[in-house]
Amino acid sequence: GYLNSTPLQRWLNRQKAKGSSLASTVIDHIPVPDTLNGDAQLTELTSHAIDIQTQRLQCINEAVQTLVRNFAPLGASANTSLWAWYTLDFAGLRKALVKSFKNDIPERVQPQWHAWLDHSQSEYDRIEQQLTHYEGRISQLVATQFPPAKGIH
Repeated sequence: GYLNSTPLQRWLNRQKAKGSSLASTVIDHIPVPDTLNGDAQLTELTSHAIDIQTQRLQCINEAVQTLVRNFAPLGASANTSLWAWYTLDFAGLRKALVKSFKNDIPERVQPQWHAWLDHSQSEYDRIEQQLTHYEGRISQLVATQFPPAKGIH
C-alpha cells in the first residue's frame, strides 16, 4: 500500500526528475516511516486493495476469455486492444475483434453483445471505483503519518 501511495509516487517522480533511474540504488533508499511499519490500518487497507485488484484482473481475463471463445479462430489470441475492452465502445469492440480475429459480431446477435459489453463495463467500473477508494485511503493514511521533513510531500 505504501509503495502505491501518492506521497511515495511524488517522491519517486522527484527522483526521476533529478535524473535517477529506478535502479536498486534509488529503491534501496526509499524512506519508509517507522510509523507505517506494522500499521494495522495500512495492512487492512492494502489487503482490501489487493483483493480488489485481483477482482479487476479476473474481470478483465473473464471478458477476454469470453471474446476469444466466441470469436477467435482456433489458436488465436487477443491483441492489446481487446485486452483493453473496458475502454471501448461497441463499435470499437467490433473493430478490435476484426483486427484481432478477422471476425465480426453477427448482426442478429449484436444487441446481446452490446448488452454484454455494457454489463461487463459496469462491473469493471464498480471494481475500479472500489480500488480508487481504497488507494485514496491508503494515500491519505501515508500522507498523515509521513513527516514533511522526510521530503516525501
